[in-house]
Amino acid sequence: MRCIITFLPADDKKLTLPVAYNSLVQGFIYNHLDRTLSSWLHNEAIRFEKRHFRFFTFSRLIGTYRLRGKMIEFSGPVKLHVGTIHRVVFHSFVENLLKSSLVRFGKSSCRIERVEIEPAPVPDGPILVKTLSPITTYSTLITPEGKKKTYYFFSFFSPFKRI
Repeated sequence: MRCIITFLPADDKKLTLPVAYNSLVQGFIYNHLDRTLSSWLHNEAIRFEKRHFRFFTFSRLIGTYRLRGKMIEFSGPVKLHVGTIHRVVFHSFVENLLKSSLVRFGKSSCRIERVEIEPAPVPDGPILVKTLSPITTYSTLITPEGKKKTYYFFSFFSPFKRI
């Protein structure tokens, strides 16, 4: 399940955020979930071995912007794609989002202009996927010296292509 949220900077100002704004978008998502669900998703979620899976993903903010040093300044409409396979998370997020007229990203406020629900694709075979943000794949292994080393895979590297 996916939705596209279109925002306008409040009071016709610009939306100014740090270039590394992902944590602000994560906070925005957590703040628009029911409190108990938000707490569970943030602190626990689904565990597998040492990892925690939060079951949501989001795009970068999409819109007209200017870079100003370590800040990014959006003007006009800004879109955000949010997706999850967890039905309860999706319904909670959209329901709480629709109750809000103004939303915050850190210290910046925006008005919600539109919320669109995208139908789930129903593939009947192999599909080509285009991502809206990068995918990072890696393995952390132990070197012969006993130290941890992280290996990042590129899409053309054979372990990444394994099916």
